[in-house]
Amino acid sequence: MRGLDKVARHPSSMISTRYLILLGFILVAMTLWLRAPSTHHSVIDHDESTYIVIAESMLRGSRLYVDVWDTKPAGIFLLFSIVLKTMGGTIESIRNFGAICIALSAWLLLLIRVRRDHQLLPGILSALCLVTLCSVPHYGLPSHIELFFSVFTAAALWIVAGQSYSLVRSTLFGLLFGLGFIIKPVILFDLLPLFFWLLLLPLWQGTLRSDERWRILSKHIGCLSAAFLLPFIALHAYYLLVGHFDALINVTYLVPSRYVSHQNLDRAVEFVSRYHHQFWFVLTPFYLSVFTLFIKRQFLWGGLLLSWYLMTWLSALLPGKYFTHYLLQLALPVSLCAPDIFSSLRGKLRTTLSIAMIASLCVVLHQAHDRYERYFKKQPDVPKRVAAHLKKHLSPDDRIYTANFDHILYHLLDLPSPTPYIHRSLLTNRSHIKTLQINPDQEIQTILSQRPRFILTVGRYPNHLFMKRLKKDYRRVKVFHRRSNLYERRSDRDKALK
Repeated sequence: MRGLDKVARHPSSMISTRYLILLGFILVAMTLWLRAPSTHHSVIDHDESTYIVIAESMLRGSRLYVDVWDTKPAGIFLLFSIVLKTMGGTIESIRNFGAICIALSAWLLLLIRVRRDHQLLPGILSALCLVTLCSVPHYGLPSHIELFFSVFTAAALWIVAGQSYSLVRSTLFGLLFGLGFIIKPVILFDLLPLFFWLLLLPLWQGTLRSDERWRILSKHIGCLSAAFLLPFIALHAYYLLVGHFDALINVTYLVPSRYVSHQNLDRAVEFVSRYHHQFWFVLTPFYLSVFTLFIKRQFLWGGLLLSWYLMTWLSALLPGKYFTHYLLQLALPVSLCAPDIFSSLRGKLRTTLSIAMIASLCVVLHQAHDRYERYFKKQPDVPKRVAAHLKKHLSPDDRIYTANFDHILYHLLDLPSPTPYIHRSLLTNRSHIKTLQINPDQEIQTILSQRPRFILTVGRYPNHLFMKRLKKDYRRVKVFHRRSNLYERRSDRDKALK
């Protein structure tokens, strides 16, 4: 205990850089270990499957928003393409990259806390809180967008928090958020509080003369804005040069404008309360820390963390969809602030409670790992079973259509999709059909005109024309896991029998 207390009181200059790097590698190893049971499972979330299939199609030469289509920003598909190209091209590589991104965000929080507190324990606590909030819930296991743009937020925060201000830092701050913006625009809900509390307010208060204030502010805001807009402008310029600017405009501006947000107070309250119930052991220190910061009149730090936290909740609630993976954006402000309640204590009590909290989080993480091992051992991997079966029967020229089955099958079989609309809900969900202005019957005709040899459905496909043609031209040849039906085209089936 005395040794740890001594380390906790060390100034940041005395904490070895090698020691901090070692802690970074430990965080990577811990996160990879924690999420390892889920790494080899084909489908945890269909959005992740969509990113993989579209990114792989782009590597084959398909044009995003033209040959393959989804409503998500281009940045996530570009990122997945890079990961698939450089890390082996498998689902496991994507999942491992997601784990590394969590560990990197956690490590950056550790560095920020060490810089601020000149102590090691609060940094370790922040890092473990982030890993817990991102990996303990089942919805955190897929490689969601939030896991990737959070790295840019954490890096931008590390660049400016507790540092002397310069135009270079403001430029990097803007560039990081600009890269995160083309991955998902909701990163703006991180940008606004960080920009106000860490750049705008300190720069304004740090200059006495009003003419100097505006001159300094205009330089920093100009550099930040130019760097922020650079990736966004580059993306638009590329689509303009290749002649598909209209496709980008449609996905970026027109489709989101047609989305209707249905706010539901009961669902919103349930959404918030479920998160608090699941993570009360992290949120309780967070709320106590915010209260303590204001009591101690640390308004800059307290105002930053409280406003950032509230803005991320606004980001999660505003769409009215209440998808649980939206909650991953809350992990950064909560994890950064939670240790402050312990930092306000003195001596051995501070060290003892910090260590107790760290030990508790380690127990939670170990229990989560055991739970995932049991769950994924029992969970049948139906797409892999289907892929193994089809590999025995497919010839090089054969095509398949996954219909409302798992579209990750295109990746597992290394086959192109017969439709640009990769995500299975785009042709079945009424809200998506209306928003995207798709004619599903026409698209079904286009798909079937390509004469896919095999078609898969889960239960009954919700399109009358499709089911009519399926019964006429196809024959069910196998059922997987009671509900997943494999159909083969009758003419191809007859040839195979001959």
